[in-house]
Amino acid sequence: MSFLATVYQVLIASPSDVSDQRKKIPGVIHKWNTEQTAYYNIAFLPVKWETHVIPEMGDRPQAIINKQIVENSDILVGTFWTKLGSHTGVAESGTVEEIQEFMKNGKKVMLYFSSAPVVLESVNLEQYQKLDAFKKECQQKGVYDNYSTIEEFERKLYNHLTSFAQNIVPPKKELNNNEIENELLVQYYLPNYSSFSSNFKAFKRDDLIKSKFITDIKDELYRLIHEISDVKLPSYSEISKEKINIGKDDTKLPRLNLSVKNVSPMASKELSNQKQTEIIQKTNILLGVDLEYSFFHVGELMESMVTFSHPLFKTPKKIEGSTVEREKDEKITNFIYKLKELEDYLNIFEYIGNYYIAPLSLQNIGKVFNESITVKLKFPKNVEILKANDIKIPPPNIVEEFTDGIFNFILRQNKDSLVQENFNYIPLPSYGGVIEMYQEYIEKVNKLNTDYKHYIESLFNVEIYIESDYTVLEYYFKELNPKENIAFPSFILFKSTDTFKILYEITSKNLPDRVEGELEYQI
Repeated sequence: MSFLATVYQVLIASPSDVSDQRKKIPGVIHKWNTEQTAYYNIAFLPVKWETHVIPEMGDRPQAIINKQIVENSDILVGTFWTKLGSHTGVAESGTVEEIQEFMKNGKKVMLYFSSAPVVLESVNLEQYQKLDAFKKECQQKGVYDNYSTIEEFERKLYNHLTSFAQNIVPPKKELNNNEIENELLVQYYLPNYSSFSSNFKAFKRDDLIKSKFITDIKDELYRLIHEISDVKLPSYSEISKEKINIGKDDTKLPRLNLSVKNVSPMASKELSNQKQTEIIQKTNILLGVDLEYSFFHVGELMESMVTFSHPLFKTPKKIEGSTVEREKDEKITNFIYKLKELEDYLNIFEYIGNYYIAPLSLQNIGKVFNESITVKLKFPKNVEILKANDIKIPPPNIVEEFTDGIFNFILRQNKDSLVQENFNYIPLPSYGGVIEMYQEYIEKVNKLNTDYKHYIESLFNVEIYIESDYTVLEYYFKELNPKENIAFPSFILFKSTDTFKILYEITSKNLPDRVEGELEYQI
């Protein structure tokens, strides 16, 4: 059936380094027209100088372009990356002049800046500086958007065209109360456990201690036990007794070697009996293996007891011994380090496994694009919510593995065919340079902990308010297309003894009224 539609001419403005984006814009407009024109009675017509300008003489090239297509266009879509373009005699570039003409006449300008990586050698520094100055100027005159991939640019442009249409023409179909309530929903969703639902059976990540990740660490430790046990060496005490029995002059050799040849005193590198016993007990608990004390014997391997220190560096300890002794000692050191890793990972995983998990997603089951969405979740006061600033910090030896690492896979929903992921983490800048290499241990630990806390705050990404009867969690979602679903930034971790209900409220720029609903968590 035929219908009337208002057509808006969209001028595509850009310098030459974003030719790929320039080619994509007409496709985005065509897709929008196909899917939305009949609903909004609005259509967009892409306009480019290379397809709409005809030959003409007698004026500046840009002046001719302005007269033929700029003056008659209604919306300008402009995009930049590393350059501004060539001076027109009036403005810094043709794109800039077109933008200035639009703004002078009060027309809509939609600007996008690419943050995609670039090969430094390919960048014209003068052009980049001009672009940077122009970008700062734009900050004073309005709002622009950024994108890192062409796909992100296409998605944003489509959504912004929809927003424009919604602001110009109200939807021709009025939503009744039923449809309003069902336009946006909060639902549980966990792949391979629960499809979209308002009811959810209790779930914990108590499987982590038996995960392949832990199994792989254990397998590495079993391998090291086998390799170390195969190397049979005497203990230092056995060697000392043998020398005494032989009756040589060195029978008075103590555990310390203070020969003139050595600048610093030397001592056996064999671990103390107390340390050996501690590792034997820990190995039995974590791996179910009983180690022999001979496991730690490294023969006559010696190390210096004193090291030379300097504000910028420290000399390594001097090691004396055979190749076999050195290799066994290195494997023992590696084993002890790996055993500590296993213990620390298990402690963190057991800690997480004590909490119930609520995996939530936001659904747009209506026909309207939504933006500036706020979701409030109300938990009963007796439910103990794990807050970002309360979560345990892993030990220094493994904390980096959790910062933008392991927790990404166990504490949030990753993208699948049904749900978009929702995670925006920008790492803190590192110190860099020589100073970082020689920082004191405590400084390094503080830096690792600061990075971890920043990551956790980005992962949880929630505001928490304590009310008389509820703990309120408030989330913000920038936008959501019709028929799409997006995960909450992270799973919600909590402790509770009984089944309870979560009340939720949703507001957005596009909803005529607040949406309310409830979810049940069954324990």
